[in-house]
Amino acid sequence: MHIIIDTTTVFRDKRLLSPRLRSVALAARKLGGGVWVPNVVLDELKGQVRKEVSAKSADIGLALKSLSVLAPPHLMPIFKEIDVDEVLKNYLTERDQQLEKLAIGTLPYPNLPLQQLVERYYQNLRPYKADGTGFKDHMIWRSFLEFVADRQAASPHMFYLVTDNASDFADNKGGFHDDLLRDAQAFGVDTARIGLERRLHDIIKTIIEPQSEKIKETETRLRSRALEVIAEKGEAIVTDGIRNHTVDIGMPSGISNFGIESFRLDVGDPELTLTHVVDELLVEAILPFECFFNGVAQLSDWEWVEAQLDVRYSDIDEEGHFVAFTAAVDSIATVRFTLDDAYKVTSIEATG
Repeated sequence: MHIIIDTTTVFRDKRLLSPRLRSVALAARKLGGGVWVPNVVLDELKGQVRKEVSAKSADIGLALKSLSVLAPPHLMPIFKEIDVDEVLKNYLTERDQQLEKLAIGTLPYPNLPLQQLVERYYQNLRPYKADGTGFKDHMIWRSFLEFVADRQAASPHMFYLVTDNASDFADNKGGFHDDLLRDAQAFGVDTARIGLERRLHDIIKTIIEPQSEKIKETETRLRSRALEVIAEKGEAIVTDGIRNHTVDIGMPSGISNFGIESFRLDVGDPELTLTHVVDELLVEAILPFECFFNGVAQLSDWEWVEAQLDVRYSDIDEEGHFVAFTAAVDSIATVRFTLDDAYKVTSIEATG
């Protein structure tokens, strides 16, 4: 499922720290979808933070001024004016970090000409109210429609708009108002695949909890797919990493200028870590391996190397070079790859 949230959903959670939001974001990812917030919502939250910090700062100043009439100067606290810009900068940094941590995506501003905004305003169609307010809600609604229209062909999931503005979006039965359903149809959106919920709590109770078994099955399927990728590609990607020197095979310092002529790789069982990110699943596999290889290298202290490594060599020349070099090395590689919504590999690399 894909969940798009509006300002009312996070009005009291501007820093996006609530356990409920975290639970919904994680469950949505496990079900193959995600949580998304329109940029117009993020900008509205930013404006609210600036407004509230400025107002609270002014309240403190007025309170201290009133108190100064009753208390002598030496008992008055020193109040340093709050730097609103610095507070806002810190808020935006923390907010963006939290979006990344929760793997919450953002939706761009909609492609909505000003003429259409004005026409909608005078037609008094939802989400505009009778008093003419609703500009930002119209932007959120269009962001939602554009997102669904872009995704519905490739994604089998439902799309939910979570908003507590029932008077702006809902009919008297709690579904989308007819004005909005006509919009969706005109936009090419399948109205059977869009839903309206008032709160994240409702998403948890009516959608996520009934699918708890499906979430577990999805996790099992993802892990199985990750193991399948390692079985199919792990040895080859580690081999490439060794050849390209992105995977360190742990050769002792007594060997330099080493070149591999041939080798065989035996890999062990991987230790998996799965991380949900926006639109993808990041898999990190710690992969132990044993490498048997032949090569050519320069030897600075063959006795020390012989003591440190299972190595055999022949044909050492006067400059310390040797051929027919055979060695066995135990090491660990880290294989990282990403899977899209269809569990297809979109990138893969090995380091170590």
